Amino acid sequence: MIILKKIRQLGIWLEVTSLIIPGINDDQHEIRDMANFVATELGLDVPWHISRFFPAYKMKEVPATPLQTLLMAKKIGLEAGLSYVYLGNVKSDGDMDTKCPQCGHVLIERSYFGIMKNNVQENRCPNCGKEIAGVGLSGK
Repeated sequence: MIILKKIRQLGIWLEVTSLIIPGINDDQHEIRDMANFVATELGLDVPWHISRFFPAYKMKEVPATPLQTLLMAKKIGLEAGLSYVYLGNVKSDGDMDTKCPQCGHVLIERSYFGIMKNNVQENRCPNCGKEIAGVGLSGK
């Protein structure tokens, strides 16, 4: 956790990914702690990626993370004030898109692992003009 704070203090762009594993770290209180850490210690504009676990290797007996758990985690992240919360390793309409934290306009449309459309103009929302945090965002 200290290294994440240091990266942020150095002004390096940072995004955080949390793999949510059933029975390990899927409790709503633990998820709330994760979201609050990102919000209070790293900043509200730090993107938080919540990734779905799939059974593999030495954890084949653990089931895949239910979509409902990921949606709960996203809600908790937004309630913590995070501007950019994404679901990963899952197909869920709109949950991978970047939306303007001010007006909700879809800025970047994603399809699983690719960008379908980038509407960001000079690091700003084309709808309301809010500055959008990130590196190399402007669409072509």
